[in-house]
Amino acid sequence: MKNQKIFKFQVLFTSLLVAAFVLAALGISGKTVFAQDISLTEVPAQPLVTAVPTQAPENPVVTDTGNAYATFKSVAQGNGATLTAIGIHGPSKNPLGASAEAANVINPDPASAVTLAVPTMKWVFGCSAVSSAMIAGYYDRNGYPNMYTGATAGGVYPLTEPASWGTWSDGYDTYPNNPLIASHKGLDGRTTKGSIDDYWVKYGSSTPDPYITGSWTQHSWGAAIGDYMKTSQSAYYSTDGNTWFFNYNSNTKLQCSAMTSLSSGFGSNTVAQEDGTYGRKLFYQAKGYTVTDCYNQEVDGQYSGGFSLANYKAQIDAKHPVLLNLDGHSIVGVGYVPGSSTIYVHDTWDNSTHTMTWNGSYSGMQLLSVSIVNLKAAAPVTVPTPIAPSGTITTKTPTFTFTRVSSATQYSFSVYKGSSTSPLYTKTIATGSCGSSTANCSSTPSTVLTTGSYTWKVRAYVGGVWKSYSALKSFTYSTASTAFDSEFTSNATGWSVVTGPWEVGSGYLESAGLSGYNSSVVHSNTYSTMTYQAKFYRAGCTDCANFLYINGTPEPHTVNSTYGWYSGYRFQYSDDGYIAIYRYDAGAATAVLPWTTISGINLGWNTLLITYYPSSGYFTWKINGVQKVTGNLTSYKSGKVGMGFYSDGTSGDGLFVDWAKLALTAPSAAPSGTGEGGIFVSDSGIAAGMTSGNPDKSK
Repeated sequence: MKNQKIFKFQVLFTSLLVAAFVLAALGISGKTVFAQDISLTEVPAQPLVTAVPTQAPENPVVTDTGNAYATFKSVAQGNGATLTAIGIHGPSKNPLGASAEAANVINPDPASAVTLAVPTMKWVFGCSAVSSAMIAGYYDRNGYPNMYTGATAGGVYPLTEPASWGTWSDGYDTYPNNPLIASHKGLDGRTTKGSIDDYWVKYGSSTPDPYITGSWTQHSWGAAIGDYMKTSQSAYYSTDGNTWFFNYNSNTKLQCSAMTSLSSGFGSNTVAQEDGTYGRKLFYQAKGYTVTDCYNQEVDGQYSGGFSLANYKAQIDAKHPVLLNLDGHSIVGVGYVPGSSTIYVHDTWDNSTHTMTWNGSYSGMQLLSVSIVNLKAAAPVTVPTPIAPSGTITTKTPTFTFTRVSSATQYSFSVYKGSSTSPLYTKTIATGSCGSSTANCSSTPSTVLTTGSYTWKVRAYVGGVWKSYSALKSFTYSTASTAFDSEFTSNATGWSVVTGPWEVGSGYLESAGLSGYNSSVVHSNTYSTMTYQAKFYRAGCTDCANFLYINGTPEPHTVNSTYGWYSGYRFQYSDDGYIAIYRYDAGAATAVLPWTTISGINLGWNTLLITYYPSSGYFTWKINGVQKVTGNLTSYKSGKVGMGFYSDGTSGDGLFVDWAKLALTAPSAAPSGTGEGGIFVSDSGIAAGMTSGNPDKSK
């Protein structure tokens, strides 16, 4: 069946705007109406370091305004000195356009350049927080592993944003998720509100933060450096995207030790309570590290004797990336060209390295000052961190990857099957056999695994001594069909159309549907044990079915009058707050759970998650991270998975799928308790014999 391009992403944009206006009319906070909300394991929060106002302050008087991305305020001190506060709220994209962004991309020549392997991250929450997170991420990868302790890459901060972090929208723009910059409910294992949820409305917004207008308690800080920097926080006089930095109007360093006694000019707050550099210090200390140097300083292009190119090179040589503040943007200095004034920078707008001239401008914004926060030298790391394999794998001779240890000459890793305390095998390799990566070591043993669960650990040989083993890393080897993670950024690999017009466009799998029929797609593999989830946005009809299929056979779909599948289970919801489960037998639909009202369904984005374990037939169904139904379904224990929706022909009707993913694991039995409202169903349970009611739920 041909895919027809029925409508474009503009439909989604229009729908989002309508939804935003509806929310506003109802008095509902619209902070992250369309943000991701995946329930995983909560990231433990650390205690709040500074007292946080619970009321939005009045806007202070700003005595001088810079360009569109910087705000200046002169702050007189009691001792006669004057500080300048600069509010930096650089844009999410290069203001000179994509061609300018691409013009100075460079791959530094390792033979002549001095560079640090600093992560490159894209704009979210505020450029100063992004730049600071890149620096913290560099430290995380170089002896300070507590900077990032999330669920990704074995707790090692990645060099670029992984696809698993995804994106989110505030209804005005779309941004990448990044937990070290700004925490977010549903991101990287977090199940509670975070920075994005509590502080963000839209770029440039000066309205009070959502936690203030919504009268809830903001999250405790711990995971994100942007929190400590007071980025985007109205309680600290920042618009969304803004961070404040303070400097003397001279070449003198403004030391962090002095900030605690200086007035910020914002209410009764000291500079220490407002300044982004001081916030960086608080973040490092909260992670358990000792800060040595901590100051702001104007560059020598602004004041003779200020922070110079020689000072900058000394920082890079000492393995310290440098936060550079421009007249309207924060970027990270990561290297330089010896014998010249050319420096290398990461600019928050892409994942590339760029060049600029010291004391020059970048994208039309002049270099003004630096923010320096250096750490006490870390104790040598002697224990590697295991990275992969983890989770479920389908390779019987997997590659084992772990972090390198400086000065190690050998590594040894042991693999255990099941609960055995005796290793299945141990492999020792020389450092020279680790592969080309400078950060990680990889080895692929020839031992063939059999299906089952495994653990492994690794140690390093340093200074003639075997050091301690790492913690155990677990994985499962399965010969079942391969799991998938479909992001739909440019293709829908593995998926095929059953009915209806479908296309990949604007980063979504989308369809306008067929009026009076179901439109669906099916994945090519067959599954039994699974955790299957997808994220949907429904435009148009609010009382029509949106659904996931499991254990199904789609063809022949024509035996069903509205093109439902031939067999399998269909888990479905409608935006007006109903859920249902139907079983299809030779095209006939039977209500296992008839349409039932339930709380927690959004008029917008919704995430569905189903687990299924075939031996017992045990399943769970979560919507937006909250378990709604559990039970046992045993008529069909394996089959295809799919997704789709029913259209009643409403103008602008359609379904957008942000992503769909499946893992080859599932709980085998019910924990204590059931779903919301005590809903427990089976093939012959709550809805036995109930065949009335339209499975498509179009009234």
